[in-house]
Amino acid sequence: MNICSIEKMIKQKKHSKRYTKWLIFLVLIILLHEVAAQTPPPSLDHEKLEKALTTIDLFELHRYETILKELLNSKSSPSHYLYNFYLGRIHLRTALYYESKSKGNKTLLETSEYLINQARDKFKRVVRENDDFSDGYVYLAMAYAQKIKYVGYPTLLRYAKRVDKNTKKALEKDPNSPGAYLVKGIQAMYKPPDHGGGVDKSIPLLLKSLKLDPAFHEGYYWLARAYVQNSFKGRDEEKSKDYLLKALQLSPDDYFYQLGLTPDVQIPEHKKGRKDSKKQGKCNSKHNRASHFGSPYSLQRAHNFSASIFCPID
Repeated sequence: MNICSIEKMIKQKKHSKRYTKWLIFLVLIILLHEVAAQTPPPSLDHEKLEKALTTIDLFELHRYETILKELLNSKSSPSHYLYNFYLGRIHLRTALYYESKSKGNKTLLETSEYLINQARDKFKRVVRENDDFSDGYVYLAMAYAQKIKYVGYPTLLRYAKRVDKNTKKALEKDPNSPGAYLVKGIQAMYKPPDHGGGVDKSIPLLLKSLKLDPAFHEGYYWLARAYVQNSFKGRDEEKSKDYLLKALQLSPDDYFYQLGLTPDVQIPEHKKGRKDSKKQGKCNSKHNRASHFGSPYSLQRAHNFSASIFCPID
């Protein structure tokens, strides 16, 4: 055996070891893939999700957004339209939260507008996936109604037509939908009077939503907002306070109801025990350790920005 043959044997052994390592690596990858395929999709606790939406617990909403995206990535399911529906509600509710906190802050206003667009896109998917789902059209109309605040002519009129189109669809599916009349009322409140809008046009529509469902707390809240509009000749802070109290009695944990409307339209007894950290979704380190979603204005990025403003380090 010469030197050349010895070197050849050594090289063969080296190649054999490398091959064995690669083989082991590939087997591990296959096993991990099979385990992942057998792992059941995460479960959705509807009651806890509704609570997080009501109180606007940003950490919980971020967690549920991740769960819903995982569910959407799982095998096709008849419930897919509901997953998109909940995602849209999370985006819309969070958009309104950041709008309420903006106080003219451009970044938070842009975040709010971006999340409204995200909500609109999710609700579009909902009605494509389930054409008979009345609430899908209600929330799609709501997203367009909220967008009216961010645009001028002629885009404003185009969005107003889309609100009308989707509330009409919602009422075709469910003629007794209080949500459809609520959205029509909100749109009328934002729409200029010279185009058929105004608070006086809004109030009868909001009252109609309550006639259909006397326990519809959103109707009472928006009536409270209607009666404190500066442009309304019938402005009445006492009546506004009565409606706000009724909304709080029906939904005492609602984040927006607890905020009140003006310095004179507050329900102080409903604010007791509500700490600022709870209002902000429990500002603590584990929120900021959570991963980003990758979108320019994801819930997590928006929360991290707001945490620096609303939860300063002592």
